Amino acid sequence: MTTVYEKMTVQEVLTENEIEGALRLIYEQNTNFSFTISRKKDQQGEELTIKALQTHPSFLQYFPSAAELSSKLKILPRQLVVMMDYKKGNRTHILRHIALWDGKEIKVTGTYTGLFPKLPGGHDVQVELFHTLSSPFPWHARVNLYVKHSARSHQDDLTVIWNEKDQVSVSSSLKFGRDRTNYRASIAHPFNYTLKQLEVHSLSDRRGRKYSQQLQLTGNGGQPADIQLTLEDKSKMDSTAWDGCMTLSSGQLQRLLGVEQLHACGSLEQRSALFNEYLDLSWDNKKFKHNLTFERNRFLYPNKFQLEAVLENIFLTSCTKQKILGKVETNYLSSLDYDMSFEFCDLPHVIVFSGKHQLNKDDIILQSESRFHLTDHGRDEGLIGISLKNRSTADVKNYSLEIELRAFEDIWLGLTGTAASSSVQSQILVEGIVDQKEKVKIAASKGKECFQCYVGYLKGDLEEGMEVSACTDGQQMAAVNTYLNINGERQENMGQITVAAVNGSLNFLAHGCGDPVLKAEYKLNEIGSLLKATLMEKIKKFEGYMWRFRSSVQQVDFLSEAAGWPSIALQKVAGFLHSVGRGAAQVWKQSGIGHILRSKLPLYLDKIQDIVQQMQNELQSKQNQAKQGE
Repeated sequence: MTTVYEKMTVQEVLTENEIEGALRLIYEQNTNFSFTISRKKDQQGEELTIKALQTHPSFLQYFPSAAELSSKLKILPRQLVVMMDYKKGNRTHILRHIALWDGKEIKVTGTYTGLFPKLPGGHDVQVELFHTLSSPFPWHARVNLYVKHSARSHQDDLTVIWNEKDQVSVSSSLKFGRDRTNYRASIAHPFNYTLKQLEVHSLSDRRGRKYSQQLQLTGNGGQPADIQLTLEDKSKMDSTAWDGCMTLSSGQLQRLLGVEQLHACGSLEQRSALFNEYLDLSWDNKKFKHNLTFERNRFLYPNKFQLEAVLENIFLTSCTKQKILGKVETNYLSSLDYDMSFEFCDLPHVIVFSGKHQLNKDDIILQSESRFHLTDHGRDEGLIGISLKNRSTADVKNYSLEIELRAFEDIWLGLTGTAASSSVQSQILVEGIVDQKEKVKIAASKGKECFQCYVGYLKGDLEEGMEVSACTDGQQMAAVNTYLNINGERQENMGQITVAAVNGSLNFLAHGCGDPVLKAEYKLNEIGSLLKATLMEKIKKFEGYMWRFRSSVQQVDFLSEAAGWPSIALQKVAGFLHSVGRGAAQVWKQSGIGHILRSKLPLYLDKIQDIVQQMQNELQSKQNQAKQGE
């Protein structure tokens, strides 16, 4: 093996009147470089002369074998000494530079060890600086850089030191194989920042279809923060499935994250018609679990959702555990069914909300039911139902409406209505149902010859009402009658007006009296008072139920608050009923309509009847005189 040795020495000495110096580089046999330096000083100034000689065959093709340089120098230090030394041996290159400037020293040393320009392998670079100059630059500084790369690993280290105490260091290391990757990195500095030291360690591992990742963060030498993640691919030909877990120990990052320990495991599964997701999460003393399932069905069948969630120590209440279960079925167009239950550890029963909603199916335009009940009671505590149907045929248009309100065991209100129309007759019937044996009826019908309107009140087996009928044959007769109706039968005619034209004569009949009007007014007031009293009783009873229910759920803030909403709404309804009843009575009294119907209208009708009778007699008398004249 042949050893290649290179050496270069430069030495220069300056005195007050003369400079002498020489440089010589020997490279292999019969190959050298030489420099000669001389200086002379006289009254005109200073002259510096440099001569160079070289005998390298390669350089002789491009450069001369001798060269000379002269220069006039006017400002030079009293003493300047410069020395450079370069050595090369095997994989190491060393370059030293020393300079003395009027007694001030500058020393620079650089060392490289490696196989540059080949990148694989290690490369070590060291640079050191020392000086005694009057400068803010550090009087002593060192820079160390080490880089090593291979097919399976990478390592980089950088260190900067100055003034023997301050230091910046950066280090990273990466090692990876077929199934494992290991990475480390660190940085440290002396500057005035909160984070002065940071270390990162990451380890990845993969075996078959399992993957794991570990990450550790350490700042300023404190307690490390650890994160561990595992994933497993459980997919099959007809499904995609993953399981995974994550663990976090926050260490010194606890104040930033607000969590000391966190653990989570979950899974995902997806098929052509099924999606399932599960999560089990816990941090410190809190827990949260949930499971979501989605099932996609064919077009004619609804899709299904199911959500189950369990919470522990999440809310700041006396109840530490809550459970929620929800189920939804829908086709996104015409049907929606849901069932949601809430279970709380300090409540003796489970609270359930459910509902069924349907649009445009067969004769159904809209059908909706929303229910609320407690599981241990076995009955509905609340129900709101609405049904709108179209039972029309080619000849008859027929629509029906049903509204049902139910609360607890003995509060029930309903409203039913029908509207039918054909070429012969049209009719509307509305029933307000206070309970099963108490109703308010409003009906109206229109035929070719008659228009009828009815208002009635049913309580138990007794139904009382008023009926107004207006009929005409369109040619000879018109009549308006008002009846007092009991159990569907006309009992008393409260007023009548009839106009008829027969055999060229006009007959007018008007009948009315004060007692039936007074009786009708009393009956309407009685119906209104009974209805109002019944509704107020139900409202008061409902408020009592809600107060007891609210007391039982006062530990759960949002349930306690929600239980107060119906009471607030019913208080406004009660105030409305009270103001409407009092206002209607006052308006009726101030209008004087009752007095007119009871007193003045019968007199007016009698006078009109007398006038019509007188006109009829006079007309008959004139007709008789005309016949006698003939």
